[in-house]
Amino acid sequence: MAMTETHPKGKSSEETRNLYRQKYEAQIREWNARVDEIKAGATRPGLQAWLDFRSSMEGTNDAVKSHRTPPQPKN
Repeated sequence: MAMTETHPKGKSSEETRNLYRQKYEAQIREWNARVDEIKAGATRPGLQAWLDFRSSMEGTNDAVKSHRTPPQPKN
């Protein structure tokens, strides 16, 4: 009698693995579709302006951080 490993609901480990693979592949397809939607929306003028603004502010924050003087010890 051959022994095969079974999992909940009497499924073999290979069947279980395939079910999980299908589940995760479906989730990845959903995420990719969402990323494509976001990328398509990024062409809207308002969103592009917002992204440009954020990018310029990040550059400003880096400039401010680099010009800060460290706290001086008190004598």
